[in-house]
Amino acid sequence: MLSKAEEKRVYRNIYAGKVGDGESIPTDDDTYDGAIAAGCLLPGHMPVDAMLEIIRVVKPGGIIVNVMREEFTWISAQCDVRCPFAQWQREGKWDIIEWAIPESKYFCDKDALVHVYRVCSKQQNDG
Repeated sequence: MLSKAEEKRVYRNIYAGKVGDGESIPTDDDTYDGAIAAGCLLPGHMPVDAMLEIIRVVKPGGIIVNVMREEFTWISAQCDVRCPFAQWQREGKWDIIEWAIPESKYFCDKDALVHVYRVCSKQQNDG
């Protein structure tokens, strides 16, 4: 996938690596206008705390969209985003725009869960 992305010549930076569990994206804070994570939060893949790193690299006011299988929030403690996402909102890291289960089915004819958040200013984050 990385070689295909490089062939397109539309990306300034292409990274391969782990995110979450203390691993960082090799870029400065507030670099990107937004981020999309689709099919990343599932057992054995990206841990929920990786979203903190995504918040870090998205500019204040930027949008983060996460799409995942809804069932993973209740069949896998590793993927239960409900408490951490709500906690990060209380801490002023991001504000919820939408949390929805669309009518159309997702991968493997399962329900999707779509989260849309706006990153808060770093001043607001610092409390």
